[in-house]
Amino acid sequence: MNSPITPMKSKEKIEEERYVRKERFVLYLLFSPIVFLVILPTAIAFIPFLIQPYVPSVKGVVVEEGTNKPIPNINIHAEWMISVGTVGGGTGRIYKTYETITNKDGEFVLPKAMRAMPLCVIPLFVRWYGGIDITTCSNDYKKMGDHADVNETAIKIVTRPYKNADEYLGTVK
Repeated sequence: MNSPITPMKSKEKIEEERYVRKERFVLYLLFSPIVFLVILPTAIAFIPFLIQPYVPSVKGVVVEEGTNKPIPNINIHAEWMISVGTVGGGTGRIYKTYETITNKDGEFVLPKAMRAMPLCVIPLFVRWYGGIDITTCSNDYKKMGDHADVNETAIKIVTRPYKNADEYLGTVK
């Protein structure tokens, strides 16, 4: 009867394998917090981005206060924002701008845009899409602004003519 003979491992070989196992365990302990504090939250934050990678286009109208009449030829300035929340507070950054002019019916359209990519590094900071800031600019009408959130597709901005030259000059400073 022939039985397979397994060679015995040398003490050096056994010690080397133990050292490698300990080294792997230490690396596992060091990098597992990174998986739970960085990679996993970032992956979860990407779910809305993967489902809806674009912000829908926004249709808007600019009307005069009181009369509700549409105002043509008003300059529209839009800024797509990234909001960043940190341990010490929060801030926002612009990642896209767009300018257009209202048509004869006071209407304007902002195109759809790529949503800002989210990022989550707990507990340091969290970044997400912060919406669109929209501002009207005209020499005759008071500068007004509004904010469109994630799924908002229609917006109405109400403004009024300047009361006098002093009010207009106060905005030029």
